[in-house]
Amino acid sequence: MRTLKTCLVSEPLPRLIAIADTWDIGTEAASVDELADWLSKQMLEPEAASTAREALPIGARKAMDALLLSDGRIPAAVFERRFGTLRPMGPGRLERERPWLSPANPTEVLWYRGFIFRAFDKTTANPVEVLFIPTDLIALLPQPEGAADTVPGGTATATGTAAGATPTAGQSRPSTTNGVDVDLLLDDVTSILAYIQNYEVRVRPDGGWNSESRLAVGPMLRDHDGVESETPTGRFGFLLSLIARMSWLRLKDKELRLSPQVVAQWLQSPPTGQRIALFNAWRTDVRWNDLAHVQGIAFEMPHTWSNDPVRERTAILEMLVRWMAASTEPWQDVEAFVEFARKSNPDFARPDGRYDTWHIRDVHTNEYLNGFANWNRIEGALIRYMVNGPLRWMGIVNVQGSRVALTESARQLAAGQIETVTPASVAPRKDIFRLEPDGDVIVQTGSRFERFQLARVANWAATRGEDYVYRLVPESVMAAVKQNIPAPRILEFLEQHSNKPIPPNLIKAIKRLEQHGSEARLEQAYMLRTKDADTMEVLLNTHAVRKAMIERLSPTCALMRQREVRAVSSAIIRTGVLIDL
Repeated sequence: MRTLKTCLVSEPLPRLIAIADTWDIGTEAASVDELADWLSKQMLEPEAASTAREALPIGARKAMDALLLSDGRIPAAVFERRFGTLRPMGPGRLERERPWLSPANPTEVLWYRGFIFRAFDKTTANPVEVLFIPTDLIALLPQPEGAADTVPGGTATATGTAAGATPTAGQSRPSTTNGVDVDLLLDDVTSILAYIQNYEVRVRPDGGWNSESRLAVGPMLRDHDGVESETPTGRFGFLLSLIARMSWLRLKDKELRLSPQVVAQWLQSPPTGQRIALFNAWRTDVRWNDLAHVQGIAFEMPHTWSNDPVRERTAILEMLVRWMAASTEPWQDVEAFVEFARKSNPDFARPDGRYDTWHIRDVHTNEYLNGFANWNRIEGALIRYMVNGPLRWMGIVNVQGSRVALTESARQLAAGQIETVTPASVAPRKDIFRLEPDGDVIVQTGSRFERFQLARVANWAATRGEDYVYRLVPESVMAAVKQNIPAPRILEFLEQHSNKPIPPNLIKAIKRLEQHGSEARLEQAYMLRTKDADTMEVLLNTHAVRKAMIERLSPTCALMRQREVRAVSSAIIRTGVLIDL
């Protein structure tokens, strides 16, 4: 910021007269420059500055202390919201009304006594108007003790644990089942990657998946939130954005494909390293705008304004860690955290302190949410969404109803405990797969790289608490063979990670399948029977019945696909035949 003299020479003469009057300094100078020079010399006398500060009313003294604790400058909108608005006055009005004789609030007291000035801080991407104390005047003022009166939005940090410190309370471990690490985030990211690797996934311009792919991958996930939505929102949309942010994807002929090397490196990293990589990708992701996913509000005219999602989520996480670290109880109320944020750093999303520049509408009332009075409906709603959404999805917090607690992952992330393992250092384990004679392969939930590989030769069948079930079927084995994974390599892979020898019948079946292809098929179907062959011919002349037929077993019997039963029934009735189902 500027020195006192450079500030004074830019002010109108009536204000300089006001400052001289409040400091009891004579004004015999012939010009503004001479008066500014004379005032700065008198005001920068150590004893004069100290005396003037002590003569301030208590409210103005608290306002000055807030500035001093914030490195001498605070966004003007933030400062005026707390200590009062400076009434706009031109030189003529200043001369007529002489407001320094009866200032309306602490801000005007400091203004007309020459302690504060206005300027634009251009050190940020978007210049912010600030109120500041000149640098040479700061040096003469006594520093206040403590941070009790620090204005949220200034540069000082309130007393407490910093964002990079290790929280000491509110810890809970990641989800476990009988001692097995069940990490919803890592498990579901692995399932999505495996699906992209083995199936055709087409995406829309907004990044959303086609409905067929979404509904197919949905049952594989431990948390289905957002899967059914046409737009990429909810937890599923969040994971898709996260995967895209990791640069794991490439588009080939409008179809998603994986970048194999970087995906394999992540899959072979230890869980902590995997979490760290995902956390850092989310923390710096500018494309996923958390505020835009808050329910109940809508952006209007987004081309005329913008928010900063990276700054917002960083601030919320820092406040949460600091708040939880100050408590001796592991579980805290979410609304209490919202109130803490409102009091300690309400301008975390709008550092300029202005609440009239965002165009956000309440979708239920169509009301525009302008002004600080709507803080709880925008910033407060954003905090609630972050706690119940991304922070919970990322495994940073556990949430039970209206209560929140930090997880062990949060402790590791805050402490920067990052493990690294190169792919070459991962040794094969003999206790990952459990092969059943019926072709089921059970794989432990924590064995994510091995499960990703298994998905290339076996189809997903079920997601359980402690493991996943995959099934060896002709479709999956033949797909592997077509990808140059022959039967001997499949058997070697299964045996390498199994806790016992492969059942002989599976060895025989896999080798036979490679040689002869699929030789047997079992499927659910409906049997269509007619009284005579002529009736069957009439029915088969309809498109729906003909399309649904699997096989005609006899002149009066045909197998129909189970999923087509309603279409077949409707088509038969339209021919004039009532059908008994």
